[in-house]
Amino acid sequence: MDRKNLEVQRYSLASPQSCSLGVITCKNLAWMEHSVQIVNLSVLGIGIESSQQIMSGLVWFKKCVGCHKCGALRWSNPNGLHYRAGIEFIDLSHDTEAYLQKQVKQSRPYQPIPDPEQVISTLIETISK
Repeated sequence: MDRKNLEVQRYSLASPQSCSLGVITCKNLAWMEHSVQIVNLSVLGIGIESSQQIMSGLVWFKKCVGCHKCGALRWSNPNGLHYRAGIEFIDLSHDTEAYLQKQVKQSRPYQPIPDPEQVISTLIETISK
């Protein structure tokens, strides 16, 4: 069944929770760090709010969120003085997570990530399973 067509229950948080994350942007494969507020969650992902727009890409949570370490930022829209965005969780194998963790540790803000082709092919292989 297509995940996009599922009606998934989202749960709003009574008090938004802070979350630090990094994004490998789709546009230029650069590492961008952000501090956001988690405002809702579901079994498939989370809704966040940020003071700045976040570019679509691979999201790496500094601490696990709902037992997940990785996701894909699917959308980001202005909402008053802030931006709302949606992150879909991505399930990774232990080896893939370890590989990406190593790449993330080598990344510097606003700089292209090392070996982006390998990161992309690893993610495509993981998602295609």
